[in-house]
Amino acid sequence: MYDSSFPPPVAPPPLPMVQKHSGIGIASFVIGILVVIMLCITFAVAGGSSGISSTGSSYSNLMTGIGLLACGTIALALVGVGLGIGGIVQKNVKKVFGIIGLVLNALVLLGLCGIVALGIMASGSL
Repeated sequence: MYDSSFPPPVAPPPLPMVQKHSGIGIASFVIGILVVIMLCITFAVAGGSSGISSTGSSYSNLMTGIGLLACGTIALALVGVGLGIGGIVQKNVKKVFGIIGLVLNALVLLGLCGIVALGIMASGSL
């Protein structure tokens, strides 16, 4: 028999679902950090090469390497932007790393576009 002096038992509330970080967002964040490091290396090598004479194959090889590193940085930043967008649009995951990765990669791309625009304007090619 049921004793009416005590209220009926109540089921405990369900535990809140813990959201995990997005793996795609973490990948975008890591790529953003790598892109910033690659950009610093590119600028350091390009700045250090200003004292080298512009004749000879070693200078040509150095400039080719700087150009390839810059192109690789841009390509990796584009991948990071895509992964950042993918990390942001995922449902039921934390979006922090996706947002940070997207911002890092987009800032690098915008900065490089600005540097290229300044170089074109300074050379008078337009």
